[in-house]
Amino acid sequence: MSLPKNNYKLDEIFKKAEAPAISEFNGEYFVDMLTGLPSLKKFSHRKVFYPKNNKIMGYNILLKNWKWGYFFLEEEICKIPYLDEHRRKEMNSLKINPVGKDETLNPTTAFSEKTNELYSSPAQAEGLFIGVIVINYDRRENSFLTNKIRDYVRRIDENLYLGRFNYFFRGKPRFLGYFSLTKSD
Repeated sequence: MSLPKNNYKLDEIFKKAEAPAISEFNGEYFVDMLTGLPSLKKFSHRKVFYPKNNKIMGYNILLKNWKWGYFFLEEEICKIPYLDEHRRKEMNSLKINPVGKDETLNPTTAFSEKTNELYSSPAQAEGLFIGVIVINYDRRENSFLTNKIRDYVRRIDENLYLGRFNYFFRGKPRFLGYFSLTKSD
C-alpha cells in the first residue's frame, strides 16, 4: 500500500485506522518518515520489538547495527488529529467531568491543565479520542532529548502501521510528522 506524503490525508487514514494490540509487535519493522522530518529509509532505519518481563520493549537501528532510541510500548488514547472547525467549536463548548476526578477537562485536549494527566473519559466513546499504542522513549538508556519522544501508532493494514511522531515540550505533545512501520519478512 502506497501512503501519501500529506499530513491532512494521513490524518484521515490515522483516524480510520484501528488501535492495534501491543502483542502484535514482535520482530523487526522498517520505518519510513512520510512527513515532517527527512526519511532515514536509505540508512535502513528499523525498529526492533521484543518481549521482556511481561512488556514489549524495543530500540531503533540505523545502518547495519547502530542501536539508539530505546523504548517500551503502552496503550493510551490520543486526541483526534485536526478536527474540522465546526466540530472543534462544538467541542470547545463542552466540559467533561472525567470519571473519578473533581475537575472538568476541556475535550479538545487529552491532558488536564491542573494535573497534567491523560484521561480516559466518555469523550472517547463520543469519538473525541482514539486508542493508540504509544512507543514511549522515556528510558534511562536514552538522552534527555530522546526521553521526550512519544510515537502514537495505529494499524492500517496487516503488518502496516501509521505513526504520529510527537515530541513532548512543557508537558504537551508537539506533532512533528507521520511515519510508517512495515513488518519485515
